[in-house]
Amino acid sequence: MVSWDELESRTGLSIDSSQLEPGDCILSWGAEPPAYRYCHFIDSKEAGRLSSSLPLEQFDSYSADGFTNSLNEYYLFQRSNG
Repeated sequence: MVSWDELESRTGLSIDSSQLEPGDCILSWGAEPPAYRYCHFIDSKEAGRLSSSLPLEQFDSYSADGFTNSLNEYYLFQRSNG
């Protein structure tokens, strides 16, 4: 993870921290000079809230990625039959 201050000093991008939510972060990507990507980490409570707000049915979920193959969680949805 890259701090918001570090992102600004490396890229000149100024981020208004009042517009951020808990879980918002920047990750570096690749070697020098790195590229940056925005990520939003969610906990199971937020994932459930988001899932229940969709007009879709969750039919599967799984963990993958990283050394332990559990770095990210994936949720699969489909349209309701009703």
